[in-house]
Amino acid sequence: MKLREYMVKNGLNNIQISELSDISEHTIAKYKNDIRIPRLKHMTKIFDITQGQVTPNDFYGVGQ
Repeated sequence: MKLREYMVKNGLNNIQISELSDISEHTIAKYKNDIRIPRLKHMTKIFDITQGQVTPNDFYGVGQ
């Protein structure tokens, strides 16, 4: 599931994801809009806060 899909499904905005993950709101927007792919540190935080619903493969389009 893409980060954008997860956020819509769970009624979350950039600020809320930013606060949960300790990643800047600006950076979350780039990840959400497929402008940037998270590095390992941020990828791990996103995986954790989404309880595995958003995976590294979702950013790379693997298995879709």
